[in-house]
Order: sequence, then structure tokens, then C-alpha cells
Amino acid sequence: MSRIQASIADNDSNRLKIEAHSLKGMSLNLSAKSLTRIALELEKMGTADNLNRALETYAVLEEEAESLRNKLTENKCSPRSQAELGNE
Repeated sequence: MSRIQASIADNDSNRLKIEAHSLKGMSLNLSAKSLTRIALELEKMGTADNLNRALETYAVLEEEAESLRNKLTENKCSPRSQAELGNE
């Protein structure tokens, strides 16, 4: 994510396209649909060489990534998840 942020700060469309594409792939592997959609938006902005909305889209990406981190942390520590893993 820091590479995406840096590419936006540097107004580097090509790097944004590459970094967003990479994040999109990782998000797909996690079945994180919202994160995937936002990464795709950023990738398209990079492809179109139009970063006009990139900062606001990145802010949404950060929120969604934080939400995903929280969900993963909750699931990792929840009694139900531990029971499913045989760690009761």
C-alpha cells in the first residue's frame, strides 16, 4: 500500500498501475471483493494516466484495508475460530 501511496504522491501513473495490479491479485487470493474493486479502480486510473481521484480513492482503500485487517484479527482470536482449528 505504501508503494501505491508513493506512486500517487509522485504522480507516477505507470507505477500506480503496476502496484494496484499487484494488490488486486493479492486481494483476489483473499476473496476481499471490496479491496479488489478499489485496487482495480486505481489500476484503471494508472492505465488511463488520470490520477485526479487517486488520493480520495486511496483513502477509501486504506479504510477498506483496515476493515479487512480488523476482521482477520477478530477471526484469528475468536473462540469459534480457535474451536474450528482444534485449539479449544
